[in-house]
Amino acid sequence: MTCGADRRIRLWDPTKQLKASELFEFDVTALDWSSDGTFLAVGDRKGNAKLVDANTLQVLGTLAAFNAGGKQPWVEDIKISPDC
Repeated sequence: MTCGADRRIRLWDPTKQLKASELFEFDVTALDWSSDGTFLAVGDRKGNAKLVDANTLQVLGTLAAFNAGGKQPWVEDIKISPDC
């Protein structure tokens, strides 16, 4: 899985190259994959944290960061606890 300033997250397959891609509203700045492989936590330049289905890349939920209205709200790093 990769993310970037082109506002996309991409799921890669070693044999097929690109398996899936999803366009987001803002630059995607951080992501983490759950230990059970079912979902991703994604952070963006606007300060949002999103929960994303790992298979379909559809957003399951969104939460604004505590500093979302601040000068530099973007999410630099995001982590999921080992027990999901």
